[in-house]
Amino acid sequence: MSLLGNLFGKKSQPPADPAQQRRFDEEWEQAIQRFGAVTKLGAINMELKHPKTGNLMTPHEGLGQTFSEWKAIESPYDKRALLFEQIMSMVGKSMKRWQVANYLVANRSPQQAMSLLEKAEESEKADAQFQAAMAKTLMRLDRPSDALDHARQATETTPDEQGLQTVYADALHLTGRCEEAHAIYTRQMAPSQPVTDTSIVSMFESLFSQETGSVPSPVLAVEIAESLSDPAQSEEFWCLGETEFYHSPYFRMHHAYHLINTGAKDRGFVKLIALVKEMPWMREASLNLSMLFEQFDPTGRQIMPELQTLLRQNIEKNGWTTAGMNKITLSAS
Repeated sequence: MSLLGNLFGKKSQPPADPAQQRRFDEEWEQAIQRFGAVTKLGAINMELKHPKTGNLMTPHEGLGQTFSEWKAIESPYDKRALLFEQIMSMVGKSMKRWQVANYLVANRSPQQAMSLLEKAEESEKADAQFQAAMAKTLMRLDRPSDALDHARQATETTPDEQGLQTVYADALHLTGRCEEAHAIYTRQMAPSQPVTDTSIVSMFESLFSQETGSVPSPVLAVEIAESLSDPAQSEEFWCLGETEFYHSPYFRMHHAYHLINTGAKDRGFVKLIALVKEMPWMREASLNLSMLFEQFDPTGRQIMPELQTLLRQNIEKNGWTTAGMNKITLSAS
């Protein structure tokens, strides 16, 4: 959507709640910071000016159509995706191929990212950031073995960049080389300053936030989440992680497993369905969902029968089996 389209959008809408306006303005600024971190554009100057008067406008004034759409969205990650799309429409033409791919991965479109990266010239592939973008895209496409080679190339080219080390560690972990991955994670988590705030929110932001974290890894976040024994801390951490890592099918899959294993079977089942519908290439999630359907609905005719049919056809087409995967089952209770 164009900026002019936003500025001259619908004029007959009812007045917005001032609290909504403030929240939109805050989330717009947060989205700009996150977009800069994800794409490595850094600080982005995004002043909104009226096209006729040149006067500065607040985000909710200058992006009226986006504001209207934002108000109709409930989830924080879908709100952020909308804002990312708007930012992309304003700055995308100045971005490199790998930066656009990073945006697409962050906005849950890894297939589009792969299509873009596959069209790269040989000269582009020498860039460590290009190789890292390939690795991140391949991991989101459930191809960690392929991702590992690209992640290794990125770290060999630029060994001191912490973000590239995180990508490499994730690829190592997802290919079963967990000890090597943990050694990298441990180095990255070593605090440079004494920790004074031990709250879950503070810990999460210092480690996992894309903008401020030392190791923004969905893979490590799952490990930490699964290690928390306090129910309240665990719930808070998973909630923060879902917002931060909703682009990661690995995190979403394990969040669903956690809910199923801790008694929230319906919520976990729904989240697994949402993941597989959005990202049907996820082998383990697809197989586990199929097994859960068999337990919830043995006849295959009561719960989303069309989805069940498509799911089993996809599993058969890909020749997927449960060999070597983490199988989830429902208890009898």
